[in-house]
Amino acid sequence: GVVRLKMPREGQCRFHDLVRGDVAFDWANEQDHVVQRADGTCLYHLATVVDLASRRVVGYGGLICYGEEAHVTNVAVDPARQREKIGTRLLHDLVIAAVDMGAEAVSLEVRVTNWGAQRLYARFGFRPVGIRKNYYQEIGEDALIMWLDGIRDAEFRTRLRRLVDELPEGIRPEVA
Repeated sequence: GVVRLKMPREGQCRFHDLVRGDVAFDWANEQDHVVQRADGTCLYHLATVVDLASRRVVGYGGLICYGEEAHVTNVAVDPARQREKIGTRLLHDLVIAAVDMGAEAVSLEVRVTNWGAQRLYARFGFRPVGIRKNYYQEIGEDALIMWLDGIRDAEFRTRLRRLVDELPEGIRPEVA
């Protein structure tokens, strides 16, 4: 089974403090600083999925909110655990966090060759809006910019409920 750990809404938002030890992801490129509003509430949300048997992180995603706009900074799933709907659960949690933080829309970038991720994002209603040339400089690849509007609308909430209903037991959130 898996369980989600939520980033605290207030206080220090250091996700290095949440996950320690042998993690199968490159954390070095992550934001390693506190991101807060003037009132001290967290502006960055981290969602993780942990395999309870091994106590290892099998997926994580980050989202930062700028007023009415939120931006998914990353979604990553352990390659050995892909196709288990972990990415769907992470993206669900990130979009819910965006709504909770006051966003009206969510954006993200994805490698132009990452068709699987693009299909996942499209299921949530993200649509392509542009290209960032050589965005992934280390591999010389462009990014597709994708955008999702109307995350507070009833139609979108219905779409989210359908996506959650498709999640297997153990990945599905307890309250959708």
